[in-house]
Amino acid sequence: MTGMIGMTDIARGWMDAPPDLRLRDDDAHIWLVDVRHLPGDASAVLSPAEQRRARAFHFEPDRIRFVASHTALRRVLAAYLSIAPEHIAFASETLGKPIIVHGPTPRARFGDARLQ
Repeated sequence: MTGMIGMTDIARGWMDAPPDLRLRDDDAHIWLVDVRHLPGDASAVLSPAEQRRARAFHFEPDRIRFVASHTALRRVLAAYLSIAPEHIAFASETLGKPIIVHGPTPRARFGDARLQ
């Protein structure tokens, strides 16, 4: 592994992503995202299905985490794919792992983990 980006430095706060987001074969980029607050553009970024799922949450903190994490995932992937976040279409593989099915890199693979 030769590169990691998107991490925070506690003493300096959030670090900005580099302008050139490209992965080499031996790279792993790790992103840490604060999902306690709703991003302002969430309604424009999330798909209709994601918006329906968000409305189904009973507890507001759960809804906020869902919306914030899905918006962040779309923004990060869009930066790598050089497309608008709302243009990313997801599907699930046989075992339920999400994949990208629309964009310049069809069926692109990525990992996603959420911790509280």
